[in-house]
Amino acid sequence: MPRVVPWSALSTLAGVAALYERTPESLAAMAASWPAGVRGVALVSVRGVLAAAICARGPESLSLAQLARDPVLQPERALPLIAWGEQQAREHGAPTLRVSLKAAPGTGRVLEARGYRLTERFLRLVLDGDAPDPGPLPDGVRAAALSELALDRFLAMSNAAFATVPAALPMTAADWAAIASGPAYREDLLRVLLDPSGPLGFVRAEVEDRTGTIDALGLVPRARGRGLGRWLLRWCGRALQAQDLTTVDLWVAESNTPALRLYEGDGYHRVLARESWERAI
Repeated sequence: MPRVVPWSALSTLAGVAALYERTPESLAAMAASWPAGVRGVALVSVRGVLAAAICARGPESLSLAQLARDPVLQPERALPLIAWGEQQAREHGAPTLRVSLKAAPGTGRVLEARGYRLTERFLRLVLDGDAPDPGPLPDGVRAAALSELALDRFLAMSNAAFATVPAALPMTAADWAAIASGPAYREDLLRVLLDPSGPLGFVRAEVEDRTGTIDALGLVPRARGRGLGRWLLRWCGRALQAQDLTTVDLWVAESNTPALRLYEGDGYHRVLARESWERAI
């Protein structure tokens, strides 16, 4: 009978790592950087790991993120893990369960039959060719390293930039400490834009397994419509391509039409989509 266990209870992470196409070492390092309330869980049987997900508890919901399933199994074989997530949501008083799919083809129809609704599709975009030259910044705007900015001002800027993004949670100093201590974090791949009135926006990238990922790009409302997002995108693309990497990519919500238009206009193309589903518990 399949059962759900935390990753920490497994004798090896090899089975989970195979589902995520990572090494056990990189997966363990990633899990070690997670904040409280986030843990990896796996559906296991005598034949090994059947499925896995990252369980995260938030103030308004519980999430099973990046749900991945053994590709030789039927989608229905992941149902015990989903049912486990629903039970956890009930026990913690979460009104909804969110399930995002990473490598689980066909699981969307299983979720739909169980009463879930599709809330978003996230697209992976890969950069074709060389990143364009970012060019000069407008007068009065300059790029700075994070070390030039107090952390509380950086967090306030980040939270203002993403305040209208659905499901985005305010970032705390503890959240940032977890990111900055992670194995993929690179301070040299983070730039902040400033003007005399304060921070305008930022971009941050990570590097793992010879893939550079633009992990966050945001502007405060007063900075939008000035070409600064494009400058940050191009600066980051150039900075990543200067590393010994095979791929530069990013993820974007399909509903974020302005960002999608920006990325595709700069040479990024779609290679993968992941779905996010939700159901009231």
